Amino acid sequence: ISASFGHPVGMRVAKGSIPPLSTVGKEYRVRLPDCQGDYSLRVRLNFRHLPPYLLDEIGTPHLKHLLETVVVDERELVIHMTAP
Repeated sequence: ISASFGHPVGMRVAKGSIPPLSTVGKEYRVRLPDCQGDYSLRVRLNFRHLPPYLLDEIGTPHLKHLLETVVVDERELVIHMTAP
């Protein structure tokens, strides 16, 4: 399957890709200090045209810094924590 994407045979195709017109949800556990108050949260969905490991595979890891990362979506919110 990797060859069909133009990658070398046996190369891992990104498992984190979202299929076209699909949605994916994910939950992350975050440990917070045992303090009451407001916590600010900022989340970004980033996209790169090429996975960085591809540059390792083709012998050009020095070009990784040139890969553009596009912010597809970004959300900010405040979470108010109270005593347990």
